[in-house]
Order: sequence, then structure tokens, then C-alpha cells
Amino acid sequence: MKNLILWTAACCLLSACAAGIPPISAEPIPVPPPANLTVVPPPLPLAKSGQVPDLERNHQAVAKAYHQLAAQMCGLLAFLEVDTKGCTQWTKSF
Repeated sequence: MKNLILWTAACCLLSACAAGIPPISAEPIPVPPPANLTVVPPPLPLAKSGQVPDLERNHQAVAKAYHQLAAQMCGLLAFLEVDTKGCTQWTKSF
């Protein structure tokens, strides 16, 4: 008789635990990326004249702007934990 009561109590307890309220799944809190990764890039500089020295300076400034944009994009991809295989050369300057 003792065994029957013990088994009945065990079955009631186990079924009560299994039929409880399912756990609540919380949505992850969105964390915005740092401001330096989402800043709109400045417009590209224009050449002051058609002279070769001005065109050369302009070319260097535009290349620097593109390098900075690539570094910013690689930083954003790293923050978002996206594959950043090709970003090793850009992260050095960021």
C-alpha cells in the first residue's frame, strides 16, 4: 500500500512539473552600433582646377576618403558579426 501511495504521489508531482507554464522567451535588446560606424561619409572633394598638381591632390583626397569609408564599413561589419575576411587591410587605418 505504501508503494502505491508513493508511486501515485511521484506521478502527480512529475506530471505537474511537466504541465507547467512554458518559459517566456524574451526578444534580444537591439544595441545600436557606435556613432562613428554609422556617420554619413562626407561628399567627395572636387578639384580646384584642371591643373595637374590640383588634380593629383584631388585624387589623393578622394582615395583617402574611399579608404576611410572602407574602414568604416569593415568596422560596421565587425560590429554586426558578419564575415570580414577581406577587411584585414582596412581595419589597420580605422
